[in-house]
Amino acid sequence: MSKDDPVDVIIQELQKMLRAETIKSGGKIPSERMLAERLKTSRGYVRKALQKLEFYGVLEIRPQKGIYLSGMRPIALDALITNIRNFD
Repeated sequence: MSKDDPVDVIIQELQKMLRAETIKSGGKIPSERMLAERLKTSRGYVRKALQKLEFYGVLEIRPQKGIYLSGMRPIALDALITNIRNFD
């Protein structure tokens, strides 16, 4: 995955939000629509990024309830996201 790939950019932005404590471990994150607006991208790319993070256990998508970060410690979440970004 290149650094210009929209999915990677979205994952990187979510990681920045975690580091800045805009989103917290175990907490609810903004909806797909809100993330797409904030990051000026399509909901399709946001959805792909969220699905990828869910696959690796970073997020939990709860239908009709929202999207939540894993309850892992923030440092572990940050390391996991870094590994996901570097893996591709």
